[in-house]
Amino acid sequence: MNGESPLDRFQRWYRLLPPALRFLLTVNTVIYLVWFFVRLSQAAAGFVVEYLALTPAPTALFRPWTLLTYSVVHLQVGLWGLIAFGFNMLWLYWMGRDYEETYGSHRLFGLYVLAAVGGGLLAVLVGSLLPEGRLYPIEGAMAAVFGVLFCVATLNPNRGIGLFLLGVVPLKWLAGGFLVLSILFTLGHPALLMTYLGGSAVGFLFAQAQQQGTDLAAWAQAFFPARGYGASYSRSAYGTSGGEKEGMLSRLERWLAGKSGDSASSRSRSTKTETPPRRKRKASVSADDGDALDIDRILDKINERGYDALTEEEKRALYEASRD
Repeated sequence: MNGESPLDRFQRWYRLLPPALRFLLTVNTVIYLVWFFVRLSQAAAGFVVEYLALTPAPTALFRPWTLLTYSVVHLQVGLWGLIAFGFNMLWLYWMGRDYEETYGSHRLFGLYVLAAVGGGLLAVLVGSLLPEGRLYPIEGAMAAVFGVLFCVATLNPNRGIGLFLLGVVPLKWLAGGFLVLSILFTLGHPALLMTYLGGSAVGFLFAQAQQQGTDLAAWAQAFFPARGYGASYSRSAYGTSGGEKEGMLSRLERWLAGKSGDSASSRSRSTKTETPPRRKRKASVSADDGDALDIDRILDKINERGYDALTEEEKRALYEASRD
């Protein structure tokens, strides 16, 4: 917008973030910035490492909160620490925002927590079998980010992600490739590797349960009550037969109507006698023949034949339209 300062743009971007993602990004960033000052004090730094990072068994049994807090603590400083922190936050933002807007804030928050705890438990279990000093301290959001990534990849395995020099890569191959690279880079730190594997497994199982109609994050509604994007879906609305389809359809209908605050029931498609014809809008993504894809036609196609009937160009058009 004209006359907006960078601070104004940041504040507007921050306010528009969905609540669970905003909370997770804020907690990770604040703790990362505070650590730069805390580490200057040996006593304070020792407290953070001992009581917030993941510690070995049996110590971890007396500090169970560290199974979660390690996932919001980033102790590495310098260039590589900044790169690792930025990588984690960027992927959490890219994967988490779309997931939260589609399926609800409590599900993203619950997925993050469960993936972190699952990875931490596996690390403690394996670490108890390793020589002292080869495990701890464990810190960083990578396990939770892997959980979000593998959940989204399981729900949308063929969604294309554009990568520099590599072109468009299906999300399932992207998730698998990142996990393989992480395994290669952490072979000397087997317990840290266990957090990655545990977080990835939780993400996969979380998505499998979601497709079967089971909400493993229902408990998280105490922190993020069901409202807004994806929050009022019924069990069948995000199950195997219609989760991704109805979520995307509802989001795009809300986008076309310009009513982001409406409930899912008020966004349902009406008959032609009840609702005047929708004004045609064109997506910014073009098909191979150069003609702009018609969002209304794509929505009708989803309603009649299902989301899986769409071509890759049509899916890409839906994705771009939903982010506008």
